[in-house]
Amino acid sequence: MKYNINRYGDLIIENEIELNNLNKLKTFLNENQKETIWLDVLEKNSKVIPEILKLGFTFHHTDNKSLTLVLNRKKEMFHYASHYVGVGAVVIHENKLLTVVENFHKDYKKGSHKLPGGFLNKDEHIKDAAIREVFEETGIKTKFEYLFTLRHNHQSRYFNKSSIYFVVKLEAKSFDIKIDDKEIKSARWMDIDEFLNDETVYPFNKQVVESVLKGDNKLKNIKSNCQYDKELYEIYI
Repeated sequence: MKYNINRYGDLIIENEIELNNLNKLKTFLNENQKETIWLDVLEKNSKVIPEILKLGFTFHHTDNKSLTLVLNRKKEMFHYASHYVGVGAVVIHENKLLTVVENFHKDYKKGSHKLPGGFLNKDEHIKDAAIREVFEETGIKTKFEYLFTLRHNHQSRYFNKSSIYFVVKLEAKSFDIKIDDKEIKSARWMDIDEFLNDETVYPFNKQVVESVLKGDNKLKNIKSNCQYDKELYEIYI
């Protein structure tokens, strides 16, 4: 069977596993006693999954194309996707703060104004996600200035995973609001004092806006000097 060894010494099977090559897999496993062996099963071959489980493999994670299983012969194994990552943006123009009211947000008081933002896409950097989310939700074009805080919490809204939420400062490059009405109920340039005194606004959102006004914690995005692919890294100092 075709395979490769990753940097951690794990064996990754590259063959497409089907019922007709299951015996080859059994022979291969007997001949290779690596502590950790990974394989993917495509959705079209899902009938083979019960037989693979009988060989000692367990589910690890899935996406919309395949299921990844692992044969783990050591005691410890990292969990998949322990966190999801989001970003919010503080955008201020002429003492007005760009705010949105979501259609689906039910965790706090009805009509609560919040910072625009959302989840990072796969392989997306924090600053790029912030610029994209602000534009998608409000139609406002922006430029990244700095990252200044994050929030980390457990047992969050989705699948009992932990959450990391970054907040960045963006500079507005356009000013006419055009909302995405599928996700956003309303958006506006809101007077900062009104935002800070609004009882429906999350206390955390008030804290981060106050922090920006004080000029705290300005972490700039710098070029990576990492030995690996620099485009894969994002560094703030």
